[in-house]
Amino acid sequence: MGLVSMFLAVVFGAVGMPWTFGLPTVNDPRTFIVTGMIGLSSLFLLLIGALTLAGRSSVKTGQLNMTSCRNLRRAAFAYWMGAVVTSGFGAAMVALMVVTSAASILGPPAEFDGEILSFLAFLAVPGILGGVAWGVMLRTLRP
Repeated sequence: MGLVSMFLAVVFGAVGMPWTFGLPTVNDPRTFIVTGMIGLSSLFLLLIGALTLAGRSSVKTGQLNMTSCRNLRRAAFAYWMGAVVTSGFGAAMVALMVVTSAASILGPPAEFDGEILSFLAFLAVPGILGGVAWGVMLRTLRP
């Protein structure tokens, strides 16, 4: 799960950042905040994947190092919450841009069409994958 998370984190950042500038809300300056949140979510997911891979070092000669496992689980939980918060903040910012676009002079009004809704669903990916990686860590690093 660690390698999968790391690979998907890079793909998420590489796809999500340019996609932000293709949305109908591109004229809004808050687009840069959404792009930053995508980058942070991608970073948190990458770190969760690295911690999942680091869990292998907690098992030596058939013995489980509980202190190391506890620290890895705590750090992975913190990174997972970071991914959830940054993704949620980015999604809230996109929703705010769409809602306020009708009164904006920066460009034509945007609507919650298929592109915006699929982008909002895309923003949930780091939180979901981070939760899966954390669940795998909980299951495998228990005594």
